Amino acid sequence: MIEIREFRNSDVESIYTIATLSFDEYYEPYMFPYFHTQWHTGQLVACNISGNVIGFISSSKLKDRATARILLLGVLPEWRNRSVGTMLLNTFRIKAMLDGIIYMTLEVRTSNNDARRFYHRYGFIETDILTNYYEDSGNAFRMVAPVQN
Repeated sequence: MIEIREFRNSDVESIYTIATLSFDEYYEPYMFPYFHTQWHTGQLVACNISGNVIGFISSSKLKDRATARILLLGVLPEWRNRSVGTMLLNTFRIKAMLDGIIYMTLEVRTSNNDARRFYHRYGFIETDILTNYYEDSGNAFRMVAPVQN
């Protein structure tokens, strides 16, 4: 059984570990509580039956107040391909919709075919290519999807 709940400050260490294992870029631990202060609804964690954090989603509301930008979605390697990311994204969609969000956007490394396939399954399409987007000069796709699918 997996529970999706809102982020708590006590989750920072677990989320930081997941981010370190999941992404090429480095993220400072202080970022996660900061995101939470900006938009509570957009910060969710997935916990296993023991209450351990196994995945998370961090996002922000854009200035238009109708678009949410998914900043990070990460799942512990041993929990991938077990619907954790799907559960996080689906719960996020519902909460975002209830908060008046119409569109979701995110960036994904052009070479990250697994992530691109995952997002395509949930209605995201590539709208732009962002050259030299990452610190290592890697390129990214901007992807967009309606909140209501």
